[in-house]
Amino acid sequence: MTLRTPPAVRYLSGVRTLSLVLAFVLAGTIPCAAQDRWQLTLHSDTVLWDLELVELRGDTLLVRHTDDGATLRVPLMQIDELRLIAKAEKRANEPDARAIERGLMGTGDPVFRLTLRDRAERTEIVRQILANRGRQGP
Repeated sequence: MTLRTPPAVRYLSGVRTLSLVLAFVLAGTIPCAAQDRWQLTLHSDTVLWDLELVELRGDTLLVRHTDDGATLRVPLMQIDELRLIAKAEKRANEPDARAIERGLMGTGDPVFRLTLRDRAERTEIVRQILANRGRQGP
């Protein structure tokens, strides 16, 4: 049995995601450095792991696999989700009962959902992510 999300819920989710992306972009706090690792989820439910975002060429995103250095070309219209994999860190003397859960489950990772975006919106989101690469937030 397949459960489908009603269109209104998907639209509202998309609006929230776009608002979040714009807030990050305007604040200049999307943490993207060359060593950051990304995960892409494609329409086919294929998940590409341990990637570095290289550049955007037209409507194709170039990514580099961090394990073997292979460069992949991924059409933007095939990407459902971009996820920045946050580095796991444990801070001494700071009680954080959920730190292990967040690290294992990825609940603290910034996620950019592109599923309901058209080509222009996807291109703009990826351009902003790439433009902010290397900037450090406050």
